[in-house]
This record gives sequence, structure tokens and C-alpha cells, in this order.
Amino acid sequence: MKVNQIIIVALISIFIIKCSTNAQESAEKIIISENGEELKVTEGKITLPENRKNPTNTIEITYQVLKSKSDTPESPVFLLAGGPGGSWLNTVHLEERFAEIKFYSQFSDVIIFDQRGAGRSVPNLECSDILKSKKIKELSEQSLVKAMNKMATECRDYWISQGVELSAYNTDESANDIDDLRKSLGYEKIILVGGSYGSHLGLHYLRKYEEYVDCAIFYGIEGPNHTLDSPIALLNTIKRIAGETEKSEYFIKKLDGKSLLNVYKDILEKINNDEINELDEITAQFIFRYRAGDRNKLEVWPNNIISLYKGDLSFAKEVEKHLKEINPPNAMSNAMDFASWATPGRLKELQEGPAVNLVGNINLMYFANQDIWATDIFGEDFRKNVVSDKPVLLVHGTWDTSTPLENAYEVNHGLTNSHLLKVIHGSHGAFYELLDEWEPMFEILAGFIQEHRMEIPDSVILPLRFPTVYEEIQIEFWDAVIKGDLQATKDALKKGAVIDMLDTRTKKTGRSAVNWAAWHGYVEILEFLLENGADINYQNISGYTPIHHAIENCRLKALKFLLSNGANVSIPSYKGKLPVETARENCKKAIKIIENHEIR
Repeated sequence: MKVNQIIIVALISIFIIKCSTNAQESAEKIIISENGEELKVTEGKITLPENRKNPTNTIEITYQVLKSKSDTPESPVFLLAGGPGGSWLNTVHLEERFAEIKFYSQFSDVIIFDQRGAGRSVPNLECSDILKSKKIKELSEQSLVKAMNKMATECRDYWISQGVELSAYNTDESANDIDDLRKSLGYEKIILVGGSYGSHLGLHYLRKYEEYVDCAIFYGIEGPNHTLDSPIALLNTIKRIAGETEKSEYFIKKLDGKSLLNVYKDILEKINNDEINELDEITAQFIFRYRAGDRNKLEVWPNNIISLYKGDLSFAKEVEKHLKEINPPNAMSNAMDFASWATPGRLKELQEGPAVNLVGNINLMYFANQDIWATDIFGEDFRKNVVSDKPVLLVHGTWDTSTPLENAYEVNHGLTNSHLLKVIHGSHGAFYELLDEWEPMFEILAGFIQEHRMEIPDSVILPLRFPTVYEEIQIEFWDAVIKGDLQATKDALKKGAVIDMLDTRTKKTGRSAVNWAAWHGYVEILEFLLENGADINYQNISGYTPIHHAIENCRLKALKFLLSNGANVSIPSYKGKLPVETARENCKKAIKIIENHEIR
């Protein structure tokens, strides 16, 4: 009798879990972009088994649906976040993401969701809330491995103690989640759009559920065997970036006939010969990789290497300090990556050869923590190239240092109805760079989504704009303010920087020096800028004032300072948003400060 009862209870439990796959809670919600634009979506949750092989626990996937404006919509677009561990739901308000979903909604319903273990899905397997960063005294591979091991073990053990089955957080289960979400929302076929890890997940879904895929768009490609990074491919990418940099007039003078690679090799040689005692190889290798190919600030990477070559170790000291701080890992992203892993042949390539000596042990974390996270590594079939005749558009930048161009070539080989669009000088964000800088990309995407048209060029060249000598002073000024370096701010202003010029390097809406200082809460720098004639009510392209920016980042001391010095709290953005409305969305503590100021 007891055995029968146990069996009945078990069957009921399994039945409940299976039924819960379709259980949804949904409600209308308004998404507000950075610029105050609004879109109405339906938000819901779907309950799924944590481990479909052993369905005892459940998880929740949170999603939003933006309905299409079309009377005859195409298949819905499912947007796959990168990472792994990235969140679409927490970033959809950002300018480029908001614009992207709005564009797709012309043709299709758009579904954004947070993958299992990430973002607003439950559980979220971050460890940053339960563990503190730890500092190591000596920067060496041995000390890094020891610290990473300890942090990873604590993170893993915490989630295991909470009843989480970490082996269930893998790309195969995530692909199953997508298909259950598809069925739950009543869609027959879907369009996959994903970059970086999102392409890794999308490719696996394409292999496993090909019959439900209408077409796919992947960018910053991470194929089935590309989870661990290739030092050779990274070095090849850096060489491409260095070649273009060395041709610019700005750097021809600075390099004086030398190549960046040879300059860097000279630095390594001096370190190995103990000619630079204050600098270690790990720090130099990090600087060699850091921000290479950053299109918004083309001068940063080469200038860091040149400064190091000339004996300026100020940035190197900052880097060393950063590298000595070990931050808590993300259990979801580690579980996912270690399940995907790499073939034996690729593992050998990643650890040997001269490229590793130059770019460093870029896979150190993986090799250090393999025994901690690798609870259930997929078999070799998972890492084989995906073979499909579905229409697939691949977009990849030649300057992509996160997922090198070689990845795209390899993945494209198995797709018989695909097109690879190479973005010359495009970074890991090449897809978005095309949308921002190359108008025909919108027409290409529309044609591909609606009719699977493949009249697409093989490559597009994005222009490069290296700074002039004058612009260097302005860049120096903005960067000093952003860093909070008062003395460097003063020095750059003396050299001739313009105090109220708009910095649009990272955001099209831009920020002036006073806007940047307000955003970061640098009261001392605000005081200096105002004393030297900065406009306290300066408005950027979207009409945001320093007051808006201080509130947006909840910098209350800066807000009080600006108000006490005559900043106008009644100036709206160009879309009519007052600072108090920004406070309601981003920083409720600022509302009282504004109200008290208005009363006075």
C-alpha cells in the first residue's frame, strides 16, 4: 500500500510539473526607453522543469511580447541574449535595443525573455549578492587560480545548498525552454535573432528544432565548439586592428616607423629581462588586449601600448589593481559554458603556441575551475558543426576580439542556405554598428525577414575616424572628467579643451563635461567646471540637463550641489520629461530633494 501511494504521489507530481509548462501569468506593461519613448507589451511567466530528465524542481522564465503592427505578421522574432547570463528584460530600455524591437515589430511579434538562471527569471544564479570581491596580494597565475577556485567553490556550494541542480543549466535545456515558450505562446514557427552566446544557443535550437525555425539572424558568432577562446584567432584580429591603426596619420607620427606589435614585443622582452621591474607579464598582456578595436575610442588601445613603451606605468598600475580584485562568478554562465566546453583538438590549440605568449592565457578561468563547474559536459556530437538548409544571415566584424571572424567562417560551412556579411572594421557589436552607420541594413533585414531575400553584399566597410591632435586634447578632457581626475581635467582645459562641447563617442545623445560630472557625482569637478564657465543647464541631444543626469544615476550629492548653485529643475527634455519624472523612474530619493527645493 505504501509503495502504491508513493507511486501515485510521484505520478501526480510529474503531472503537475508537466501541466505547469503551460501555466502563465500575463499583464500589460509599458516599456519606457532612455529617451522617454513608450511601447506597450504583455509580460508573463512560464513555469518549466529545471531538469527534464528528472523533473522534481521547477523554474520560471519571464518574458515580454511586443505585438506586431502588421495585419499579416511574419513568424515571431525570438531575441536571444548573450553572455551567457545577459538579460534582455533589464536592458530593453536602452536606446539601441529599444529601437531594435520597435523595428522588428513592423513585421513580427517580438518575444524577449531572460534565459534560465539569468536576469528576471527565477532563480537568478548571480553570486554578487552573496559573496564579496576578494583581493590577492601577488599577481601570478598561481595566485589567480587559487582565488578563483575559492570564489567559484563558494558560489557553486551556495546554490547547491539552495536546492539548485546546476547541471540542468546548460544550452540544451535552454533550447528546450525556447521551444516550450514557443508552444505556450501558440506559435508554429519562429525567427531566431541572437549574438555572441545568443548565437551559440540559437544554433543549437536550429539543430534540435529545425522544423520550427523559419529563419535566423546570428551575429558575433559563437559556434558549438567556440565557448573557449582561441589565442591564435584573437592575435590575428589584433593584427588586423594594428595594421589599420598604423596607417592613420595620427599614429604614424606617434609610432615613428615602428609597428604596434613590435612595440608590444619590446615591452615583453624588457619585462622578461627584468628591465621593467614594476610591470609584470600578465598586466602587459591584458593591456595588449584591452579595448582593441573599440570603434568609439580608436585612440585608447594604441595609446595605452605606446605610453607603456615610453615608460608611463600609471595605467598599468590601475590595471594591476583591477586584476588583483577577484569578483564573484555567475553560476548560470559558468554552468552553461562548462557544459558546452571544447573538443580535445581545440583544447590543445588553446594552450600551446606563440600566440598564448603574446595575448596571455585568455582561458585561465576555464582551465582553473574545470573541476568545480564541469558537472555534466556534453558529448562530442554537441560540438559538431550545425548542418541546416534554413535561411540564415550571419553578420560578423573583422575587428571582433570577443568572437573572432574565424568562428563565422566555420559555422557558415555547415549552413547550405546562408549568407555571411563581413563588416570590415566592425567590432563584437558589428550588427548594431551597421544599424547605426549603414542605412541599407534596415532594408536588408526587412527583406530577409519578410521574403528571405539574400541580395546582400559579402562585405561592408565601416569608416574609421582617428582623432586629430586638437581632438586628442578634447578627448583627454572628457576622459579626465569621466575618471573623476580633477588635476587632469584642469590640465586639459589649460591645453585648450572646449568646456561645453558634447561627447558623443559612446552615446548618440552625448554628454558634455558637466553632464558627465553630474552623472558620476563628482562634486569637486562640477564646482571647477562651473567656476570656469560651464553651462549648469547644458542640454544634450535629447534635452537632458546635468540635473537629469545626476538623478538618472541617483547621485544625490551632485543633485543638491547643482540645485544650490542655481540649476533649473523645471527644464524638460525635448520629449517633455521633467527631472522629477526621471526621479520617479530612477531615483525616488531625489523626489523629496526636488520638492524641498521648489518649496524654498
